[in-house]
Amino acid sequence: RLDTLGKINIYFFLTVVLSNSFYRKGIEISDALISVSYIFFATASLAILIPMLRELDPPTRASIISSSLFPNAVNLAFPVLQATRGDYSYASVYAVTAIVFQSIVVPFLGGTGNALSYSLRGLTPVLGIPLGLLLRELGVNGHLSFTFGLLSDIGILMFSFVAGLSIPVGNKWVIDKRIALIGTWRILVSPAMHVAPFLLLIMLGYSLNHEALAQTLVEAVMPPALINISYAIALRFNVELSISSVVVLTPLGAVAGAILGLLL
Repeated sequence: RLDTLGKINIYFFLTVVLSNSFYRKGIEISDALISVSYIFFATASLAILIPMLRELDPPTRASIISSSLFPNAVNLAFPVLQATRGDYSYASVYAVTAIVFQSIVVPFLGGTGNALSYSLRGLTPVLGIPLGLLLRELGVNGHLSFTFGLLSDIGILMFSFVAGLSIPVGNKWVIDKRIALIGTWRILVSPAMHVAPFLLLIMLGYSLNHEALAQTLVEAVMPPALINISYAIALRFNVELSISSVVVLTPLGAVAGAILGLLL
């Protein structure tokens, strides 16, 4: 049942939420900056973590890297932003970028590409971007606009529901230096790296979109994504470690995100 709800969220509600976001706000230069911010963080993290963790066994290394790089950018981030800032439109761009990057990179972390076709299905929500931009260009409004808004609100509730339902329970959690590394990367290293492209823009004399930065930083401290567990199972990573990182770090990431959302 949970797997079915998760698929409905990803393949339907996330697609609708993205369509609604881009239909209402269009696409801006800030959107590109948000994507660049995440890509900079992810590529720099790969360059640092892969050699740093080379002594570990491949399944454990893959779980640490995936948990450190890929946050809960939708199920937790969108409700947190809706509650603290009343908007998640820029976070939609972040989520798309993270989903695409994850779908491309994760199958190769464990030294295998046998799940490539499986992970490519995760790119389905990206179709919401051209759909939303097309509807905006056509000037569609009225009932369709209301319907998109209503479905997006339902989607946010579904994300919250599935996020709570998906927290694994059991007695096989691990809390050790590997979890500490993932937590440090998500809550401290991630926001520091994400802010670098924004600072560069300011140094070059461009104006800063405060809301884009605020939503990016909230996303940057989110805990590891629940889908990391699915990838760990499918690609034979260290499943116990992936589950533990979600269980242990979700409360910390949610609190950190809420604080940033209220203060920024």
